[in-house]
Amino acid sequence: SSKYQNQQFVIFLLALIILAVTFIQLFFWLKHRAKRLGVKYNSQEKPLHVLINPNQTKHQYQIHFNMARKYSYPLTLGYLSITNWHELTFKFDKKTVDEVRLTITELISQHLSDLENAGLINEGEYLLFFPHQTEKEVSKTIDDIVQALKLRFFANLGEFSVTLSCSIKSPNYQDIDPYIFLSQLSSSSQST
Repeated sequence: SSKYQNQQFVIFLLALIILAVTFIQLFFWLKHRAKRLGVKYNSQEKPLHVLINPNQTKHQYQIHFNMARKYSYPLTLGYLSITNWHELTFKFDKKTVDEVRLTITELISQHLSDLENAGLINEGEYLLFFPHQTEKEVSKTIDDIVQALKLRFFANLGEFSVTLSCSIKSPNYQDIDPYIFLSQLSSSSQST
């Protein structure tokens, strides 16, 4: 009788352990699923304080370039560079640089419509995509962004001021390599 009770207790204990492990696995699976869906949602719904990273920017550039070439619509690219970015990162701590980066990202995002996009090429260098727009139409948006950045007072920078350079061009679709155009765009930027 005691052997039977011990056997029943062990079976009950093992069933309880299996049930607990199953619930733990279910919990972690649901947590992983929610995280994966959150990442997917955030990648589709672009928050104002986030720009796409350099790899995604290059991928988006190729997509925009190839689509514009295939369907023969105008594509205008804007290049915006903080010319003294290295001096800024050398002179100030990481927290201050992150605040400046966040502010610049938000200002750029606020001036773009839903069809327009922007991404980071390197630290302090931004590429803006304007599909179905000419250089003349884009120049007002770029001027607004530049003026907003010039007027923005960075209280935590003190006497240090952020200097900008920008350029606007439409690619020639006969170019075989779209990255040649991108390098020409960055080298033709003018200080503002």
